[in-house]
Amino acid sequence: MIKMSTIRKTSSFALAKELGKEGADIIQLGNEVTDAAERSVAAKGIVWYVADAAERIRQAVVSPLTVAKRYRAFALYQARNPRWMFCSIEGLPGKHPVMVPRKLMGRLNKKHFEIEAIQDIQGTTYRHASLATNLPRLH
Repeated sequence: MIKMSTIRKTSSFALAKELGKEGADIIQLGNEVTDAAERSVAAKGIVWYVADAAERIRQAVVSPLTVAKRYRAFALYQARNPRWMFCSIEGLPGKHPVMVPRKLMGRLNKKHFEIEAIQDIQGTTYRHASLATNLPRLH
């Protein structure tokens, strides 16, 4: 097990100074593009990000369309296709189809989990956060 103190972290104020943005803007962007496990809040509102999350925030500032937004979802029920579930997403009205990985098919009913929103010309698609190719697997 890795100690949290040995993981390299970057503060929200250091990122704001580096990118020429306000600290509140960096914190809001960090909430949209990072997992809760990748950030920690210290005293006086300073948010610390692990190296991967800080790199994702830098990428989101440079080119916002290349970084998927993160949301928290609650699985309502399974769709006809078992790879998809209908979920309610925090901050968005209604229910939305979300793609889930094979190993979690049938196990997410009535549970909360992190998802990503991918926007393109055809619209917005939602997928389970573990299906992202740019993130290390935690399982």
